[in-house]
Amino acid sequence: MANFWEKAKEKIIKEPLPKEEVVNLQEKLSKLELSDINYLYEMMTERTYRGREMEQATTTYLKIKFIKAMLESEAGGLSGKEEIKDS
Repeated sequence: MANFWEKAKEKIIKEPLPKEEVVNLQEKLSKLELSDINYLYEMMTERTYRGREMEQATTTYLKIKFIKAMLESEAGGLSGKEEIKDS
């Protein structure tokens, strides 16, 4: 009996655990280009949301809209740090 348990223990220890991949979504999204964000933005605005998905869709939409605005300002040469003076 001890031989069986020793073999079982060896197999459990030797078999690797499945690897879990953790994705940093913020890092991934920051590497997207403006065309990628425009695609996501248009896709989200064309769909109709109902019930429980409304809150999640709104949150995601605002994040995409924010990233889109940042990428557009970078593409337009704006730094986002420029000060607007009252006239």
